[in-house]
Amino acid sequence: MTRNLETPRLLLRPIGADDADLLFRLHRDAEAARMMPFVLHASIDESRELLRRILERNASGASCGWVVQLRDGAAIGDVALVRIDDVKRQADIGYHLLREHWGAGGLARVVASIDDSNVRSRRLAEKLGFVLERTFDELIDGASRTTHVYARESP
Repeated sequence: MTRNLETPRLLLRPIGADDADLLFRLHRDAEAARMMPFVLHASIDESRELLRRILERNASGASCGWVVQLRDGAAIGDVALVRIDDVKRQADIGYHLLREHWGAGGLARVVASIDDSNVRSRRLAEKLGFVLERTFDELIDGASRTTHVYARESP
């Protein structure tokens, strides 16, 4: 079951039956459609049909979607895990934001602190474009541990 996810700036809540208007606002934007694989919606009825399909896929476990809301309650987009494949243990992530909220992200950098023994996480960070910035030793519960700090600048 999908549940709310919260950050200091945003609330992600499960997409629901009352979200057709948001989908219409997202899917009628020609500029957004240039960058996304969807057909422009000419009517709210097209968005209602899309919402029906989304809710059906969410109920079946084929996808999992949320509405992105500001803390004041204004819905500004959606984000979803789609094409969920339990066998391969993977999913695609997709998101849409209303154009007036493009470029309003709050992070200039993302940092990952990874234990030396976690080789798979270090390799993944490197594949994702993170760069090793520093390595240090620290004492945790009386044992010496080596930590690698990777960082990636936001574009």
